[in-house]
Amino acid sequence: WTHTDHDTTVGNVIKAGIEQFQEANPGVSVELRVFPNREMNDKNRTALLGRQAKPTIFSPLPSFMRDGLLEPLSDKYFEADWLRETFGFQEALYWEGDTYIIPPGSLMTGAFYNKTLWQEGGLTDEDVPRTWDEMLEIAKMLTQYDDNGDVVTAGLSMHAEAFRIARDWPGQYGGYHYNRELGRVFDSTGWRKFMEFFIRAIQEEKVDSPKMPPYLEAFPTNRAAMTVNKGWLVGTFTNQFPDLDFGVFPTPLAADRPDDGWWGIADDLGFGYTVNQFADDSDKEAANALLRYLYGSEEFMGGWAVNSAAVPSMLAVREWPEFQAPKIQTFMLTAPYRAPFGGEEFPRQREIAKTALESLLQGTSIDDAIAASQAEMAVVMEQNAGTPFIVFEPDYKPPADLTTLEAWSSGQIAFPFS
Repeated sequence: WTHTDHDTTVGNVIKAGIEQFQEANPGVSVELRVFPNREMNDKNRTALLGRQAKPTIFSPLPSFMRDGLLEPLSDKYFEADWLRETFGFQEALYWEGDTYIIPPGSLMTGAFYNKTLWQEGGLTDEDVPRTWDEMLEIAKMLTQYDDNGDVVTAGLSMHAEAFRIARDWPGQYGGYHYNRELGRVFDSTGWRKFMEFFIRAIQEEKVDSPKMPPYLEAFPTNRAAMTVNKGWLVGTFTNQFPDLDFGVFPTPLAADRPDDGWWGIADDLGFGYTVNQFADDSDKEAANALLRYLYGSEEFMGGWAVNSAAVPSMLAVREWPEFQAPKIQTFMLTAPYRAPFGGEEFPRQREIAKTALESLLQGTSIDDAIAASQAEMAVVMEQNAGTPFIVFEPDYKPPADLTTLEAWSSGQIAFPFS
């Protein structure tokens, strides 16, 4: 069992790996079921408690392993020592000395630009923006309107996924996206700054509109010049839209970023594949073998990585030069990550963020939207008391060499990913 918001993207890649596994193991049949994202956690927990879960499942998993619902991954089939050296995975994958979860990777955000629209606007690869203000100026140049003044080509597609883009902002202002006591932190400098940017982009500069289709429809059909989202869009655009000519550059920085501001954010730690504790022994062995095949195969891992932009420390993306380690590793390792997994909190915090941003377009003030969000988050946290957290301490500093990205940031080089 797995989940994804876009099952034709991730599902197809996993399906290809399963087909290869079945060919290599005659007589073995693997069934892949894909569920909507928000349903997966509850489906897995209910099935595990009812002893009806499938042998191999994918979900936000730390709370499951702490509750004794998962089978430790067998070293006979999967050697996971390299995971112990990988940034961010230690607390997310292990419990009392055993390994329980194989992660899909640490996902990072990236900025994507449609080269066709870019060239029509007289821009080149050298013109990629370094700051959010620069991005907005370029978006204004590339936005197109009909006779009624409605957006028909967005300069920056962001209205549908603004809650994701916002996750990069708290770190850039030296804060945190999550907090152990508060859950998602809405009353922060970074979140306020993003709300101001959101209002400016949608209502004042009108580089996008809620009437426009979301990024996954607008960008590959030449109705959006730029979008910012998780790195797995590389695979989506490459695999599903082969005629799309696009480029990618690092997520912009805030022009007024303080000295202690971070660069970006690593995402989705604590999700992954695991084995059902209550499966039959033969099913457990088969599940371990499948996971070992999928994640031990360089051929398959290359396909998975280009799809999800997953870059665990010892598995560089091999098929897309822009996402080769160590450059993108450096990018994704430059922010601490504080996030809860389990219960209703993870999906709820996203819904609260989306509601807050939508309310701004209806005239709600930033102060009122923040107050309402933080109050609702407090209720969710109380309802999910005891949910385990993945937490990096506030004094954590990134281990990576930032030379390339700092050179890009300062303008010494124009485009590091080439």
